[in-house]
Amino acid sequence: MVLKQEYAVDIPPIKPTGAPKEEILGQQIKSIARQMREVMQTKREIGDLLRRLAQCLDLGWLMQYENCMFGEPAFLNQVQPIDLSGLKVAAVDGGLARHSLMSADFLFIRAIGVIFSFQGTNPPLVKYYPHENNNYIFSIFQTPLSSHKLEVRSSIERARLEIKLAREILDKFSPIEMMILDGSICMEPVDVLFASNDEVMHYYQSLLDDYAKLYQACQNHNVLLVGCVKDSRSAKLCQLLCEILPMLIKRNPKLRELTSINYKQYLQIFRDVDLFNQILRSGERTAAFRSFPTAQESRFSNMMHTVKDFLNENVPIDFFAYYLKPVQHDAPMRVEFFARANTNEVAKKADLIARMLLPMSSGHDGFAAPVPQIEADLRARLDPTEIDLFVNELMREIGWDLSLGFLRKRRDRRPF
Repeated sequence: MVLKQEYAVDIPPIKPTGAPKEEILGQQIKSIARQMREVMQTKREIGDLLRRLAQCLDLGWLMQYENCMFGEPAFLNQVQPIDLSGLKVAAVDGGLARHSLMSADFLFIRAIGVIFSFQGTNPPLVKYYPHENNNYIFSIFQTPLSSHKLEVRSSIERARLEIKLAREILDKFSPIEMMILDGSICMEPVDVLFASNDEVMHYYQSLLDDYAKLYQACQNHNVLLVGCVKDSRSAKLCQLLCEILPMLIKRNPKLRELTSINYKQYLQIFRDVDLFNQILRSGERTAAFRSFPTAQESRFSNMMHTVKDFLNENVPIDFFAYYLKPVQHDAPMRVEFFARANTNEVAKKADLIARMLLPMSSGHDGFAAPVPQIEADLRARLDPTEIDLFVNELMREIGWDLSLGFLRKRRDRRPF
């Protein structure tokens, strides 16, 4: 493989002073498209090279070390779909709408659970819990919050509602083989750190407590808890590759082909989904890896390990992820789960989850997501204008003479 040029991670802006639209359409678009084609061709070549050398990536040798970030020895794994007949799979998702006035912020959320009972060649039996018109929460925040703190607080409130609903479903519809959450199975505190104040941290601590109860409930009911991240922006696995390749290259002469290129620089232009869209074929997945950072690698490590320590006091587990490509014409999806580290449980859980998700996620050749998750997402969506009904009724109850303290933002009430 011959790589003619090394590329910067980002394409710089063409003109800091701007340009006419005609010039952008006539000249700059062509230039940007040419650069992007060259970068994509380079990415494809790197993906092909790593796929060809995948069998030489001996993760099993790394697993002898206590701080190994991988949970199984094979870098790429073929997935054999399982027959879902007789299995019950639940999924939970939430919807959120916000409305900000001069003196208060309003939050409108709901969560919906769906339970699929698979029946062989017949369509699955689908139940909804609770009724889709019976799980709304309307809240008001009168304490001054920045827009970012409001966003974090809203995300925490929605996550808490989803987690509590998942626990209710496990109790009411047992036995259930798998519970799917939309997104991560543990909300990382990075955003919380940027929004840090005592009130937000208090609610985040409550969220962690809810997560710990859900993990314990899943263990008690023998349920696979899965987080499916449809559009992950993580580059965690690419970073891990950069770290382990020097050691593996020393051990295996076949990997020395990678030294002919600046593979570390090239891996920096990838997100995980981007790289493994080049490497994986449909019906394949990556090795499972720890999804929480180690103490040495993250400026947020102290907070992250506080999260893990808190959870491990209640449920001694670790968090893992991998990328699964169910269909040919869509990118891989990130799959998260928990398991006891340094045991065979990681590989067994990773394999079983993938075997169940594959037939649920391959119904459309251009869209990869589990059917229960798709249905929960459709049912949980909120029309942003729905919250206006509640805010307007609240203003009427307050009385228009006092409601002047709750003026809409100027950009939302221009007279012209």
